Amino acid sequence: MDEDHLELIVKCTPTGNAQIVRAWLEQRGLSVMSMKSGLLLSGSRGEIEKGLGVPVDVGDCSTTVPVPPDLKDHVAAILLPAPRTWQN
Repeated sequence: MDEDHLELIVKCTPTGNAQIVRAWLEQRGLSVMSMKSGLLLSGSRGEIEKGLGVPVDVGDCSTTVPVPPDLKDHVAAILLPAPRTWQN
């Protein structure tokens, strides 16, 4: 299992309930923080894949992660932002 730390942005639908989404994610052992634009989901790649029940394809570009069926009524998208690069 890849233990790289990941941070994903969970964007709720206009009628979605962020508290339901948060509780669902936390019940699966995931770390969740409220943000102005949604929820910040963080953890190792293995934890996130296990909790969401979907693969997470980490690349050089921003990508979306499939929304688990249980969250489709509340979540519009789950975004994995492109990794930041450090320049000297």
